[in-house]
Amino acid sequence: MIKNLLVIESSPRISDSASRAVTARAVELLSARNPALNIVRRDLARQPVAHLDGPTVDALRMRPNLMTAEQLALLELSNRLVDELLAADLLVIGVPMHNFGIPSVLKAYIDQVARAGRTFRYGADGRPEGTLGGKPALIIVARGGVYSEGPLQSFDYQERYLHTILSFLGIAPEFVRIEGTAFGPEAMGAAIEKAGGALLRTAALG
Repeated sequence: MIKNLLVIESSPRISDSASRAVTARAVELLSARNPALNIVRRDLARQPVAHLDGPTVDALRMRPNLMTAEQLALLELSNRLVDELLAADLLVIGVPMHNFGIPSVLKAYIDQVARAGRTFRYGADGRPEGTLGGKPALIIVARGGVYSEGPLQSFDYQERYLHTILSFLGIAPEFVRIEGTAFGPEAMGAAIEKAGGALLRTAALG
C-alpha cells in the first residue's frame, strides 16, 4: 500500500502537455487504488527551484556543525526537497525532452536533492552508493520524435541520464514513453493513449 506519493512536473507547458496528461492519469489511477493516498506536488514550471550558486555549493561542502547561520539558511530549500523525497513511497515524474535531454528546471531540482550524506554516501571502499533503498519511481517521458529505437536512439540523453542519476541515488526508475508528439494532433493523441495503456503494465500500477 502506497501512503505517500511525490509528483514532480517539469513541463513548461501548463496546458496541452503530453507529459502532464499522462502524469495526471497515473495519479488518478494511483489514487483509485490507494484511497488514503497523501500526494505532495512539485510543479517546477510554476515554482522553479533555484539553481546552485557558489555560496550554496560552499555550504553543501561544509559539515553541519561548522556552518554559519547564513549557510544553514541557504540549504533550507535543499533540505525541504530532500525531506519530501525521503518521505515518499513512490515518485511520479513528468519529463518532456528538451534538446535531447531534460528541462533545466528538473536538472536544478536534481542538483538540490543529490546530497552527499543524505541521498548518497561514500562506502568503505570510497565508492558512492545511493541511500534511497530502491524507492520506486514512475517516469513519464515525452518526446516529439521517436527515440526508443531507430536512427534517433543515440540522441536520447533524457531517459539515459534519468536512469543513471536516479539509480545512483538508490531510486528504481520505470519509464513510460510518449513518442512522436510532434507529428500532429492525431499522433499526439494516439501517443498519449498508448502511454496511458502502458501505465497499467507498470510495476507501480500493474
